[in-house]
Amino acid sequence: TTQPDTTQPDTTQPDTTQLDTMSADTTQLDTMSADTTQPDTTQPDTTQPDTTQPDTTQPDTTPATSTIAQLNSLPGAKNCTADGSISLLKGVKLSGVVIASPLDPIKGYEAFYIQDKGGGPYSGIYALRAGATGSTPFGQLKMGDVVDLVGNLETYYCLTEFKVTSWNVVGAVPDIAVQVIPVAMIGETASAQNNEVWEGSVVRVDAVVVSSTVVLGDDGKGHGEIMVGQTSADKSLIVTPHLGWGTTFSSNTGPGTWLVSVPVGTAYKSITGVMRWSFGHARLLPFGDASMVKP
Repeated sequence: TTQPDTTQPDTTQPDTTQLDTMSADTTQLDTMSADTTQPDTTQPDTTQPDTTQPDTTQPDTTPATSTIAQLNSLPGAKNCTADGSISLLKGVKLSGVVIASPLDPIKGYEAFYIQDKGGGPYSGIYALRAGATGSTPFGQLKMGDVVDLVGNLETYYCLTEFKVTSWNVVGAVPDIAVQVIPVAMIGETASAQNNEVWEGSVVRVDAVVVSSTVVLGDDGKGHGEIMVGQTSADKSLIVTPHLGWGTTFSSNTGPGTWLVSVPVGTAYKSITGVMRWSFGHARLLPFGDASMVKP
């Protein structure tokens, strides 16, 4: 008598668990570029410190050496128009120049005219040093002595001067260069430029005649000068006996009267001296009676 099957039917509820609906992981991948920086390969600074010693060389204070012609060609000397004393250069050296005149007896100074050995245009200048005439060795120098000089370049009422601060005798020459110049090319009838060329130089004029025995200065007085030219009517050049040789060509003996030693018409084969600019005129200063040669 088998019992009937009384097994209860399976009433287990179906699995209603929700499916996991978590969104997929959408986190973005890290897209940062890989670090490509190159390693620092800079070499360490191995520069040695600057050990150069500072330049302690002393500046050269040796005076610049010039010729007289170079000094006279400077604009301030060559084209002078100003009165008074004007300084142009300091500490200039002249080497091997020649004492070209006797001592000039100017008050308070010892003075000579000096010249480049070879002469030529612009080659002469007036050189002076403070002191009583002939009182120092400088004043004992003689024509023909060759010297080195140091000094300062100036103009004094357009006469170019070399103020001597030191000197040294280095030799002597038997002859001094002389420039032969036609009388019409210097003095009253010449250009200012031509007179400048020969200022301070030793020159000679040939075949001249005395044309005036009375030359009045700016003060209205005569100073013992004469004028010469190609004829007795030609008043080309003032001749001044003022280089210490104790002569005057004429002297004022009273109002309007003159004692004349060289009358108008006196002829000279040659007159040699130095050219000087003074009181607005170019003048020839002979060296003495022997430098005024008659026919």
